[in-house]
Amino acid sequence: MVKRYLDVRRPNAVYTAPFKQPGDRPMPTESLKGINDTLSDIRDVLKKLSNQLEEARTIKIATGTMGHAGSGQPVHQPHPRPCLPDPAKLSKPNVLDVWLRQMKGKMRIDGDAIGSPEAQFYYVLSCLKPNMQKVVIPVVDFAVENKHWDYTEIFRRLLDFHGGH
Repeated sequence: MVKRYLDVRRPNAVYTAPFKQPGDRPMPTESLKGINDTLSDIRDVLKKLSNQLEEARTIKIATGTMGHAGSGQPVHQPHPRPCLPDPAKLSKPNVLDVWLRQMKGKMRIDGDAIGSPEAQFYYVLSCLKPNMQKVVIPVVDFAVENKHWDYTEIFRRLLDFHGGH
């Protein structure tokens, strides 16, 4: 029997030599059996993983989170990200008109990134300092009771309350 080996000093050269070289011994049968058992276990694990992967692909295709069947290409579902900076918190009525312009632009451009109507409502509320939040408490109470999350009601209340500033 001929054994092939690589010379580490010359990685591209392959040498052949007779099986019986100093230090070469045939592997004991017990070691081969252990290796075969290990290989069998590895094959079983790979088969299970392959089945799980196929199952996951099937679920992704069924839920529409994957492109063409089995292609592995995900469906492009853009996740919106905010583009505009957060407006400064409104603390004084004399800057209400500027704040309203900034907030309306923010909601028009980044509303989807902020989330649901409820999240948008609370986002607008969070952009008010506590003294200005007191003004819109009736709007918040109404929204919570009726599950009516219209952030423009906050704008209306601020304008009604501080209209002339």
